[in-house]
Amino acid sequence: MPKETFTDKELGEDIFSFTEESNGFSFSHDLMELVPSVADGEIGDMLDLEPYTPLLRLDITKYTNTGIPVMYNTEYYVHDLIKFTASRSISRF
Repeated sequence: MPKETFTDKELGEDIFSFTEESNGFSFSHDLMELVPSVADGEIGDMLDLEPYTPLLRLDITKYTNTGIPVMYNTEYYVHDLIKFTASRSISRF
């Protein structure tokens, strides 16, 4: 969606509702890839981090209720902002 198609007031606070209403679809699910990474010069400058600071990069693709990918974004997290815990069971065959 080009910026020229909406105003900041129309966008409001919830980009997801705005996107669904403006384009006539509903979000169904997303696929998130977790990628260990480090801050390069550009990301380090944006996040005020030293170069090579460890980061967790999330590459996210959002899909409609008909399975069409319609939105992609990348997010970066430093270790003190987000943590994951995995609980795994052991299966014996």
